[in-house]
Amino acid sequence: MLLILALGGGAYYYFKLRPDAARTRATPPLPTAIPVGDSTLARFEATADSAMSVVRNYGDRARLFASRQITCAELTRGFAAVENQMLVYGTVRKALRRPLDPAHVARDQALFAAVDTVDAQFDRSRCPRP
Repeated sequence: MLLILALGGGAYYYFKLRPDAARTRATPPLPTAIPVGDSTLARFEATADSAMSVVRNYGDRARLFASRQITCAELTRGFAAVENQMLVYGTVRKALRRPLDPAHVARDQALFAAVDTVDAQFDRSRCPRP
């Protein structure tokens, strides 16, 4: 009986109490930046799609404006749509409350670059800001 207690105590010490036991435990994997199937992510992606669509629509308006087929008022409406969609995008982006994965970061940067281009083009048009 003493032998069983001694073996049990030795095993307990070896697996639980020894100083280097903590180092040999496997660390749990880091969670992914955004879990798959997250409804907040789905809303974010839909909003990003809408924002890119509005930016493309503005590009079409800018080409029509450059060829004098539409007026400043129509170009300004397109620019206002981009600004409004980016306000929605920013709100949805903040609602994620976690970092984006690399693919979403690249998409985010591409969207902001496209919006910067829209802003610069609108300034060149000399139309009044909404």
